Amino acid sequence: MPPVDVQIDVEQVRELLRTLPDELAHLRDAPIEEVAKGWDNSLWRLGTETAAEYAVRIPVRSFAAPIIETATGWVREASGPLRANGIRVPLLIHQGAPAAGIPFSWSVVTWVPGRLLSTVPVAERAPAAEALARALPAFHRPAPADAPVSRSRGITLQERRTFLPRHLPTAREILGNDVVDALLQIIGEAEAAPPWPLAPTWCHGDLHTLNATLDSSGGLGILDFDDLTQGDPAVDLRMLWIAFDEPTRAQVQERLEASGAYDPAIWTRARGWAASSFLLPVVADPESRDSFADAIEHTCRELGCQP
Repeated sequence: MPPVDVQIDVEQVRELLRTLPDELAHLRDAPIEEVAKGWDNSLWRLGTETAAEYAVRIPVRSFAAPIIETATGWVREASGPLRANGIRVPLLIHQGAPAAGIPFSWSVVTWVPGRLLSTVPVAERAPAAEALARALPAFHRPAPADAPVSRSRGITLQERRTFLPRHLPTAREILGNDVVDALLQIIGEAEAAPPWPLAPTWCHGDLHTLNATLDSSGGLGILDFDDLTQGDPAVDLRMLWIAFDEPTRAQVQERLEASGAYDPAIWTRARGWAASSFLLPVVADPESRDSFADAIEHTCRELGCQP
């Protein structure tokens, strides 16, 4: 990824909070702490670790700012079935105007508690799998015609192939030719599979272990809806290879198939999405490669491409 366009510090966040409307005045002096730096935004916890209710999300790249703003406005509608099934999501509380030297709109959203799924041992992730098996068929419902459309998620894998060339040299260097060739074969099989036969559905677009949390009671949270889109739900089902082992994945697949919400070819396409939209771009980016080291190894193994 290119360098960020803005660096965010604590004083800038405090200055943004001073612009909150009167009904949120109690948050102006709340404790703040940066808790994550994503590709597109900086995330700050608003409140203490044990008593946080809100987060502040601030774009750090100009090309992502309008995408984030669009997605934020749709999260409440799109995530209804997730919330109805007990999954926590970041809901918009306040959209702020550019200020404090930050040229982008920013937002206050509800805080999603729990440990990142990436820090939970694979053998202990069953509650997350259960929650996804229960909620995803309802979430993957037809999206309205004016729902966001991503250039890289929810599209066909044939369309996505244009993103592959820039990732391959580094991926071959890091994973080796045999692994990358095996991944390309999985992608090719997915491209040749029948496409999604129904209307485009709501898709989170970026489900992986750093965009999910698990709390002490086994409750699942889903973060970062910036890639929210309409399209083929196979993009979300890639999560089964990124996060879970084979026995757990088989149980989820059985539940999802029984729901009647998906076509038979979706698993072939989902494997292709795990390879093309997760493994190859993540391996090719040094910062992401460090953050996802365990997930890279796990996903390669679950796809049968162990490096």
